[in-house]
Amino acid sequence: MKISKRQLKRIIREEKAKIVAEGISYQIQEDLDSLGYKVGEEINGLMGQHDRRWYENPEIMNAIQTMLNDVKSQFSSFTTNNP
Repeated sequence: MKISKRQLKRIIREEKAKIVAEGISYQIQEDLDSLGYKVGEEINGLMGQHDRRWYENPEIMNAIQTMLNDVKSQFSSFTTNNP
């Protein structure tokens, strides 16, 4: 099968766009994974200053869950406010 230069350029342009888009998605996911790890470490460090076994305290766990739900709500509002 023969393809023209024009077709070849179009194919290359499309493939390049796919690769760039995948690279951005991969980097975003890496950054979010890193952020999640850092948030977990920060919570552990802060709560550990108050109680070494904070993760066994239902009151602290509920407070953390509430805080995380608040953050989730804030980000959910971004998607509902944008068309």
